Amino acid sequence: MTLAQVQFWVAIVVALIASWSALLISVALLLPAAATRAQEELETAARRCGVRGILFWLLQIAAWGVLLNNRIQAPVVKLICLAAALALGAAMTVGAAGLAQLLGARIVERARGATPWGALVRGSVVYSLACLVPVIGWLLFAPIAGIVSMGAGIAAMRSRRPEPLPLAAAAEPRI
Repeated sequence: MTLAQVQFWVAIVVALIASWSALLISVALLLPAAATRAQEELETAARRCGVRGILFWLLQIAAWGVLLNNRIQAPVVKLICLAAALALGAAMTVGAAGLAQLLGARIVERARGATPWGALVRGSVVYSLACLVPVIGWLLFAPIAGIVSMGAGIAAMRSRRPEPLPLAAAAEPRI
């Protein structure tokens, strides 16, 4: 292996860390309510997120199995499976953004003077780096985090909590 090949693979790893962190930060900033719901779901019901995540991971594996199977020629079935796989991937990304927020919040508890933006960046970078640790990160942390993120993302995307009314509007009698 030449030095150029080593530098190429180092650049690939750095690009993966940066792009995954940027995606998590972007989702957390663009969908703050959903990412916060995912964070709350991970804090309060992590086991339930894991069970829900396993069920939806199996559904995603089945959808990708249909998409990659050349014997299935029905375009409508393939389109439905593609839509399901993309929707489940989007839900997992929202859950992962919630996990990054949770990691950031726990890091900020130990760091003084950190801003919410700094917490989000730190959480997403720690999450990205942990997924890329050889063997343990690849085979243990990343799959478990993905499964739990899928469950939290599904819960966050389907729950629609009404926004609380301001006190003045809540105090007015309704006719």
